[in-house]
Amino acid sequence: MPDFLDRKSAKAANKKKKKPSVVWPRVWHAIRNPGFIWGSVAATLVTLAVVVFLGRGVTGTAGYAINQIELAIGQHNGTKLAYYADGAGIVSQVVNETTDWLVAHRGLGVVTGFDGVAEARGRRQKVQAAELAMEEQLNRAVSATLISHRSDSVGIADQVVRALTSLPPMTIVLGDDHLDVVSVGAPVARGDVAEIAVTLRYRELQVDLPVGIVMERQGRRWRAVAVSGLGDALNTVNTAQHERVAMDNRSIAERMAATVEVGAPTVDRTRRGAHHTTYLLRVPITNHSTDTVIGVMLALGTRSADASRAMPLEVHHPIAAGATSREVWQFDEPSSSHSAAATMLAHPDRLAVRVRDLVIDSAGRPDTMRAVTGAGASR
Repeated sequence: MPDFLDRKSAKAANKKKKKPSVVWPRVWHAIRNPGFIWGSVAATLVTLAVVVFLGRGVTGTAGYAINQIELAIGQHNGTKLAYYADGAGIVSQVVNETTDWLVAHRGLGVVTGFDGVAEARGRRQKVQAAELAMEEQLNRAVSATLISHRSDSVGIADQVVRALTSLPPMTIVLGDDHLDVVSVGAPVARGDVAEIAVTLRYRELQVDLPVGIVMERQGRRWRAVAVSGLGDALNTVNTAQHERVAMDNRSIAERMAATVEVGAPTVDRTRRGAHHTTYLLRVPITNHSTDTVIGVMLALGTRSADASRAMPLEVHHPIAAGATSREVWQFDEPSSSHSAAATMLAHPDRLAVRVRDLVIDSAGRPDTMRAVTGAGASR
């Protein structure tokens, strides 16, 4: 008799039997179909086209250029940085605009002392020589900042601003004061030009200065090429500094007025022959303080004239506490001359005498009170 398997063994034998697959033959048949092949190729090409299109759309934006500039600075990649930012052009623009503003507002004397200025002839040539010297210094300073491998908790934007303000011409404007970056906006594009709003804060005066980074589309890339709003920012700085000077002078003037009192000036006029006139200017000075005044610098002018055009008068001897000293200055003038001194002294009723500097002996040590004459002046 045949051996019959028990139920358990029969099930195990059935499991060992392999049934032929019907799925893979169908898949293989579909893959070999020409329509499927051409469809797959077309889908791949479309996908690649979309990727390239989107990639060009992203890489062709001003925001992408800014990210690349930050990446280049972080990697100390000068080639990439030069591709996306015209650093030398920006430095040149900052120097040129700031120097022109300084010469217009504070005179040609602000550029004296730079290499090549003394040898240059003419106002424009002197300015250009100073600008060239300052550009070289600033380019070296900015380059050193960008390639520095030292760790610094200050952001790169603040580092660049710090480098730009550490040397002339910006040090002539700011002195020892500082600018901080408080905000950087997103690029706003208008055609082939984009601008990034940047807000700087004048740390000592707490004044905000809005400027912009100008970017231009050059082919397929965007490039930072200039700084906008620099003139308005300089005007804001100038106004804020003048307000600080006025406030400081008001406080110092109050201290000076409490220390010394300058009486009304009088003038005695004496003719010496036919060609000369002697003027004796008399000014009483009273020391109201409990200390000895050891030096006074006065400014002689008229009530309507600019204080910067006043004539300096000096007192070099001590004036004891509570005492009044009657100071006398003599001016010998040709009768035919029309000098500034003779013009003022000929009309004593228009004279105004102000205290500019005052030095007192405070417990054996000189204490100076000085009117502030400009930004960065000693106080």
